[in-house]
Amino acid sequence: MRGSYTIRQRPGSLYNFARMMKMGASLKIEVGKVPNGVLFASTLALLLFGVWIISPFYDPKLVDPISSLGLIVISLITAGFGFNIASNKTFFLPVRRAWTFFAIGSLSGAIAETIWFYYYYILVTNPSISVADLFYLLTFPLILLGILSLPYASLNREQRLLLNVDMVIVVLVAALFLWHFVLVDLIKQGVRGLPGLVSIAYPIADLVILSGLVSLLQQTIRGIGRMIVLFFALGIGLSILADILFAAYKTFNVSEGSAPLDLLWLVSRWAILVAAIWQTNQTKVEEKQSESFSPLLRTNLLYIAVLLGMGLAFFELESVLQSNLNLYGTLFGAFGITVLVLVRQYIFLQDNRRLHEELEHLATSDPLTGIANRRFFEETLAREIKRAQRYQRQLSLLMIDIDNFKNYNDQHGHPMGDKLLQDCAHLFRALLRDSDLVARYGGDEFVVILPEISVEQGKFVADKLRKIKIGTLASEEEIAISIGCAAFQQDMTAASLLELADQDLYRQKPDTAGR
Repeated sequence: MRGSYTIRQRPGSLYNFARMMKMGASLKIEVGKVPNGVLFASTLALLLFGVWIISPFYDPKLVDPISSLGLIVISLITAGFGFNIASNKTFFLPVRRAWTFFAIGSLSGAIAETIWFYYYYILVTNPSISVADLFYLLTFPLILLGILSLPYASLNREQRLLLNVDMVIVVLVAALFLWHFVLVDLIKQGVRGLPGLVSIAYPIADLVILSGLVSLLQQTIRGIGRMIVLFFALGIGLSILADILFAAYKTFNVSEGSAPLDLLWLVSRWAILVAAIWQTNQTKVEEKQSESFSPLLRTNLLYIAVLLGMGLAFFELESVLQSNLNLYGTLFGAFGITVLVLVRQYIFLQDNRRLHEELEHLATSDPLTGIANRRFFEETLAREIKRAQRYQRQLSLLMIDIDNFKNYNDQHGHPMGDKLLQDCAHLFRALLRDSDLVARYGGDEFVVILPEISVEQGKFVADKLRKIKIGTLASEEEIAISIGCAAFQQDMTAASLLELADQDLYRQKPDTAGR
């Protein structure tokens, strides 16, 4: 970011891809050529810049103007994609609102970088404070508002409390590093007037946006894919890191290092651009929970923050305590004990997480087939109906029955009947989208929730499923299935939608006697 803790600084500024259904024919995935072209071009330009700064042709005088122009271009393109997402009504309103803030933030960053470029290279001056700082600082609250606007999964009171504690821990540790490497140096220099306030505003803004980043990593978001959130979080994290390194370079009077920092800022903006492109290609979105981040980005974040804070404190005390061996040994031992306690706590939490996942799987899965059970299906259907009512979305339901299953069971035995149910469940799960929920409703009946699917599309999916061949090891005979389809209407309840699908199922069955 151009602007500065003292003179210069840069600010921190990410489905439907329909899954291919192989049912005798495959559905082609249409992906926008323009977004992919922009992604390829920006990635190539970034790689070329990285190669250039380590090549014999590197010129230190050119690195700043080239990186500045690169930041302007990337920010403007990101803003364009962000505004496009915000105007696309196929996305949820919270997603569109969030990308509106992200787009304005990127645009603000581009304006700030342009003003700084004009001052530094056109007017050949470097004012301690300028209009550029206003636009730089404006990007931080805009990005934070965007993060807070994302459609997070609901949290109970205890979860909200833990989230707030997590944010406070990480932000306090970051504040320690900023105090050590930035603020102390500013205080020694003498912070006076508006330039001094602006200098302090940058590290404070970094802390604020860091709290948003922790919230982003620690929560589950609906309607946005995991990779989109990951790239966006990566962009914010790298930008904060670049800000801190820049301030540290100034504190220790490191003259070299401008090129790596420029590359780091470019990569941070590029990561957010990737998120915007990924979101643009996500032409239709289901309001489902995204995958959880790995423990390294969630629970482990707290342990890393605590260890870093303790390490900084011990580093500061080491030179003071060398003259007092008793106190030095005591603190060193206390530090080691604390680390061991944290390791023990980490192992304990990992075991609890594993047990929780196992219990959750048992509570939501059918023990025979491994797909969702009836209880989880009913909860999901109620949630999808509320979403369809709120956002005026389409929703279809399939009810599937294996024809003459009782006769098959009597003829081949219950073990082979169980094998048939398992085969059916695995085929249904493999041939439907990730966003579709397949559940065992009871006996030989299955149900499928199809979000964003009309009745005509639902019948098309049902026809495809009817054509699949289901065989078993005990018999080469073809197993027929009957499928009923129903589409949700605004005045329907879950019970009435199920009843409508069941009625259509009876109409589709050639003979209900063996059911």
